[in-house]
Amino acid sequence: MSQQSFSHWNADPLAQYPIGPSGLPLISCPDCGDRTVEGSSRKNGGKVFFKCINYESHVPGACGFFKWITEYRKVVAARRQQLIGGLVPSCSGANNHPIPSFNGVRHGNLVDGADLKLIVPNLGFEKKMDKLIDLVQFLVVISIGICIVVFFGVVVLLVK
Repeated sequence: MSQQSFSHWNADPLAQYPIGPSGLPLISCPDCGDRTVEGSSRKNGGKVFFKCINYESHVPGACGFFKWITEYRKVVAARRQQLIGGLVPSCSGANNHPIPSFNGVRHGNLVDGADLKLIVPNLGFEKKMDKLIDLVQFLVVISIGICIVVFFGVVVLLVK
Protein backbone atom coordinates (compact mmCIF):
# COMPACT_ATOMS: atom_id res chain seq x y z
CA MET A 1 0.00 0.00 0.00
CA SER A 2 1.23 3.44 -0.78
CA GLN A 3 1.71 5.99 1.94
CA GLN A 4 -0.01 9.37 1.59
CA SER A 5 1.35 12.51 3.18
CA PHE A 6 -0.58 14.96 5.33
CA SER A 7 -0.39 17.54 2.53
CA HIS A 8 -2.85 15.32 0.60
CA TRP A 9 -5.54 16.68 2.92
CA ASN A 10 -5.32 20.23 1.57
CA ALA A 11 -8.33 19.61 -0.69
CA ASP A 12 -11.72 20.43 0.76
CA PRO A 13 -14.26 17.68 0.08
CA LEU A 14 -16.99 20.36 0.04
CA ALA A 15 -15.37 22.31 -2.81
CA GLN A 16 -17.93 20.75 -5.17
CA TYR A 17 -20.69 22.89 -3.61
CA PRO A 18 -21.36 26.57 -4.38
CA ILE A 19 -20.45 29.10 -1.71
CA GLY A 20 -23.14 31.27 -0.11
CA PRO A 21 -22.73 34.96 0.81
CA SER A 22 -21.62 33.94 4.31
CA GLY A 23 -18.73 31.94 2.88
CA LEU A 24 -20.25 28.59 3.84
CA PRO A 25 -20.84 25.91 1.21
CA LEU A 26 -24.45 25.39 0.14
CA ILE A 27 -24.49 21.62 0.58
CA SER A 28 -27.33 19.46 -0.65
CA CYS A 29 -30.25 19.17 1.76
CA PRO A 30 -29.61 16.41 4.32
CA ASP A 31 -33.33 15.60 4.38
CA CYS A 32 -34.33 15.44 0.70
CA GLY A 33 -31.07 15.91 -1.26
CA ASP A 34 -32.20 19.02 -3.13
CA ARG A 35 -30.40 22.40 -3.10
CA THR A 36 -29.87 24.49 0.03
CA VAL A 37 -30.17 28.28 -0.08
CA GLU A 38 -28.96 31.02 2.25
CA GLY A 39 -31.04 33.95 3.42
CA SER A 40 -31.37 36.46 6.21
CA SER A 41 -34.34 37.06 8.47
CA ARG A 42 -35.88 40.51 8.62
CA LYS A 43 -37.76 39.56 11.79
CA ASN A 44 -34.56 38.51 13.56
CA GLY A 45 -32.33 41.46 12.76
CA GLY A 46 -30.77 40.01 9.61
CA LYS A 47 -29.80 36.73 11.24
CA VAL A 48 -28.49 34.31 8.57
CA PHE A 49 -30.31 31.04 7.93
CA PHE A 50 -30.09 28.11 5.52
CA LYS A 51 -33.02 26.12 4.16
CA CYS A 52 -33.90 23.60 1.52
CA ILE A 53 -35.47 25.08 -1.62
CA ASN A 54 -38.43 22.79 -0.89
CA TYR A 55 -38.87 24.11 2.67
CA GLU A 56 -42.36 25.31 3.58
CA SER A 57 -42.95 25.87 7.28
CA HIS A 58 -46.62 24.89 7.47
CA VAL A 59 -47.09 22.64 4.45
CA PRO A 60 -47.51 18.92 5.12
CA GLY A 61 -45.12 16.77 3.12
CA ALA A 62 -42.75 19.66 2.33
CA CYS A 63 -39.09 19.40 3.29
CA GLY A 64 -38.46 20.64 6.82
CA PHE A 65 -34.76 21.51 6.58
CA PHE A 66 -34.17 24.95 8.13
CA LYS A 67 -31.10 25.91 10.20
CA TRP A 68 -29.73 29.12 11.65
CA ILE A 69 -26.09 29.72 10.76
CA THR A 70 -24.69 28.26 14.01
CA GLU A 71 -26.64 25.03 13.51
CA TYR A 72 -25.81 24.94 9.80
CA ARG A 73 -22.08 25.11 10.56
CA LYS A 74 -22.50 21.86 12.50
CA VAL A 75 -24.37 20.28 9.58
CA VAL A 76 -21.56 21.35 7.21
CA ALA A 77 -18.93 19.98 9.58
CA ALA A 78 -20.81 16.67 9.76
CA ARG A 79 -21.05 16.51 5.95
CA ARG A 80 -17.32 17.27 5.67
CA GLN A 81 -16.56 14.55 8.21
CA GLN A 82 -18.79 12.13 6.31
CA LEU A 83 -16.99 12.89 3.03
CA ILE A 84 -13.55 12.71 4.62
CA GLY A 85 -14.51 9.39 6.21
CA GLY A 86 -14.75 7.92 2.73
CA LEU A 87 -11.31 9.29 1.81
CA VAL A 88 -9.24 8.23 4.83
CA PRO A 89 -6.14 6.37 3.58
CA SER A 90 -4.72 3.31 5.21
CA CYS A 91 -1.86 4.50 7.42
CA SER A 92 0.30 1.62 8.55
CA GLY A 93 4.01 1.36 9.16
CA ALA A 94 6.57 3.83 10.44
CA ASN A 95 5.41 6.78 8.32
CA ASN A 96 1.98 7.30 9.86
CA HIS A 97 0.60 10.80 9.35
CA PRO A 98 -2.11 12.43 11.43
CA ILE A 99 -5.55 12.50 9.89
CA PRO A 100 -7.39 15.79 10.42
CA SER A 101 -10.55 15.62 12.47
CA PHE A 102 -13.54 17.93 12.53
CA ASN A 103 -15.27 16.44 15.54
CA GLY A 104 -13.27 18.10 18.32
CA VAL A 105 -10.52 15.49 18.56
CA ARG A 106 -7.17 17.21 18.48
CA HIS A 107 -4.78 16.44 15.61
CA GLY A 108 -1.74 18.70 15.43
CA ASN A 109 -3.03 22.21 15.96
CA LEU A 110 -6.60 21.57 14.79
CA VAL A 111 -9.30 21.73 17.43
CA ASP A 112 -12.94 21.61 16.38
CA GLY A 113 -12.41 23.74 13.29
CA ALA A 114 -10.68 26.58 15.19
CA ASP A 115 -7.71 26.44 12.83
CA LEU A 116 -9.59 24.87 9.95
CA LYS A 117 -8.15 27.31 7.42
CA LEU A 118 -4.82 25.48 7.76
CA ILE A 119 -6.16 22.56 5.72
CA VAL A 120 -9.22 24.00 3.98
CA PRO A 121 -8.43 26.28 1.05
CA ASN A 122 -9.81 29.80 0.99
CA LEU A 123 -13.05 29.09 -0.87
CA GLY A 124 -13.78 32.78 -1.42
CA PHE A 125 -10.45 33.12 -3.21
CA GLU A 126 -11.24 30.15 -5.46
CA LYS A 127 -14.62 31.66 -6.35
CA LYS A 128 -12.94 34.96 -7.24
CA MET A 129 -10.34 33.14 -9.34
CA ASP A 130 -13.10 31.29 -11.22
CA LYS A 131 -14.79 34.62 -11.99
CA LEU A 132 -11.47 36.09 -13.12
CA ILE A 133 -10.81 33.12 -15.39
CA ASP A 134 -14.30 33.47 -16.90
CA LEU A 135 -13.68 37.18 -17.51
CA VAL A 136 -10.31 36.54 -19.18
CA GLN A 137 -11.88 33.87 -21.41
CA PHE A 138 -14.64 36.31 -22.39
CA LEU A 139 -12.08 39.00 -23.21
CA VAL A 140 -10.10 36.57 -25.36
CA VAL A 141 -13.23 35.68 -27.34
CA ILE A 142 -14.03 39.37 -27.82
CA SER A 143 -10.44 40.07 -28.95
CA ILE A 144 -10.58 37.24 -31.48
CA GLY A 145 -13.87 38.61 -32.81
CA ILE A 146 -12.37 42.08 -33.21
CA CYS A 147 -9.34 40.62 -35.01
CA ILE A 148 -11.62 38.79 -37.45
CA VAL A 149 -13.60 41.96 -38.19
CA VAL A 150 -10.38 43.96 -38.73
CA PHE A 151 -8.99 41.22 -41.00
CA PHE A 152 -12.08 41.25 -43.19
CA GLY A 153 -11.98 45.05 -43.28
CA VAL A 154 -8.39 45.01 -44.51
CA VAL A 155 -9.25 42.36 -47.11
CA VAL A 156 -12.17 44.46 -48.38
CA LEU A 157 -9.95 47.55 -48.64
CA LEU A 158 -7.23 45.62 -50.53
CA VAL A 159 -9.73 44.11 -52.96
CA LYS A 160 -11.14 47.53 -53.93
